[in-house]
Amino acid sequence: MTALAGVVSGPFFYWMFIRADFGRRVGVISLAMALLALDATASMIRRVPSIDRLTYWPPALAFGFTAAFLGVRTVAAFTGHYGANFLAPVPIEIPLTLCADVAYVWCAFGMLLASNTQMRDAAEKMAFFDPLTNLPNRRMLADRLLEAELRAIETGWQVGVIYLDLDGFKLINDTLGHAAGDEILRNVSAAMTPMLGQGDCLARVDGDVFVVVVEDLQGR
Repeated sequence: MTALAGVVSGPFFYWMFIRADFGRRVGVISLAMALLALDATASMIRRVPSIDRLTYWPPALAFGFTAAFLGVRTVAAFTGHYGANFLAPVPIEIPLTLCADVAYVWCAFGMLLASNTQMRDAAEKMAFFDPLTNLPNRRMLADRLLEAELRAIETGWQVGVIYLDLDGFKLINDTLGHAAGDEILRNVSAAMTPMLGQGDCLARVDGDVFVVVVEDLQGR
């Protein structure tokens, strides 16, 4: 952003103070805005999970449309279709203004939709995941346990529940502080996660207490 502003400001001030040319100033600004719109389009299209594409791709199309009409304005400005000053009549500006109004409203609505989606995802994560370890919390564990029980009834297989806590964890908090205890919890959860089987659920339910739900077991 800073580099783009530096590149644009040179020609802009040149055609403002040294060689006054309103059309070329419009062209420089339009080109910069078109590049920003293209960057916004690319950022909303690449590496977007399939579940979020209906949220992020419409704003990306809006930014792409914005970049297109700004590109047309850039070409028009550098080919002499603009007058000598701001008040000079410019016929091409009428359709471009209509396109701009449509694009900006479309972009604003799309960004609002994307923002609401992000806030909803963040709220869901706070409700179902432990903020310290990013493991499922007690609420999600209850849901997963119920789902596992229903599948076990349908398939005839068993469900295992492993309950464990950390020995001497209170001593760590009392002697080294809660920051050290939090680091221990993060390291322990990171160490246990790769040991899970497919479909298993590791949850932190309280303090140093962890619960693992293991499905599809034939016996103890």
